[in-house]
Amino acid sequence: MELNSKPLCFVTVCTYNRPKGLEKALFCINKLIIPDGLHVEVLVVDNNPSKESQKVFFNATESLDTLSHYVTEPNRGIVNARNTALRHAQNENAKYLAFFDDDDYPHKNWLLEHWYCMEKYHATVTVGAMNYIWQADSSLSEEIKRIYDGAFNSLATGTVMERCYSGNTMIHLDFVSKNKLKFHKKFNLSGGEDSHFFEHMASLGAKIVWCNEAVVNSVVDENRTNENYIFTRRFNVGYNSFRKDVLLKGYVMAIAISSKKCFDIALNTLTRSNKYKQKVWLKRQWAEARGRICAMIGIRFEKYSETDGH
Repeated sequence: MELNSKPLCFVTVCTYNRPKGLEKALFCINKLIIPDGLHVEVLVVDNNPSKESQKVFFNATESLDTLSHYVTEPNRGIVNARNTALRHAQNENAKYLAFFDDDDYPHKNWLLEHWYCMEKYHATVTVGAMNYIWQADSSLSEEIKRIYDGAFNSLATGTVMERCYSGNTMIHLDFVSKNKLKFHKKFNLSGGEDSHFFEHMASLGAKIVWCNEAVVNSVVDENRTNENYIFTRRFNVGYNSFRKDVLLKGYVMAIAISSKKCFDIALNTLTRSNKYKQKVWLKRQWAEARGRICAMIGIRFEKYSETDGH
């Protein structure tokens, strides 16, 4: 569907058992500046349909000027939810799909900056910065927080990337439809589906571009402000990196890549100094190495078999 010859973009939130988060997310969507070149509609995919979530959706969207869609996906898992979003957008002949998560909140210029970046750099995918907001009384060191945050936010706008996350992205759906792409079911309860999806896109010729101005705020939940959660998160990165490499590069190459990374980490452990920052960095590397090793020997790890929805 197109209106006044403008391409359709769905602003999309996949939600699971977070009615309060969904309410705030929809409030922020209502404040978005809409680019002149787009016709925008809202899409919520509810992976745990409930009367409470439905009530939040209809109360929050009744005052929106844009058409809003509430779609349920009863089969649990982030892959199922994201693929439902893709399918719905494609069925509506949308040209673009913009994602953010149900516990995050975009800046009012978020969609505008994605659109500018998409047009300026002729991108297939644009990915924006995450602004993590920590509890004021958090006792975590800045080095530990950076492990959670990641290092992407130091990139310059226009930087071409090999992969990205889905929590702050805009996707050109023509490329997705042409290549018959979808999120892989193997990552349904483990996470990592987004990294695999976008790296697969890049391998097929998609241009993924960083947009530092398209900001999504993410308040770090209290349950996540501890070292155990943060290093488990890095373990999961390593675990899914091996599984992703198997799908994209084959089992033998995946073994070779992970073996080399583990060897390099062991070598760095012997040669790095004992300074605190470097010890934290090495602990992160070893968490990811353990994840790779567990994946290589077939240990099952499903991070999202339990959720922290609230």
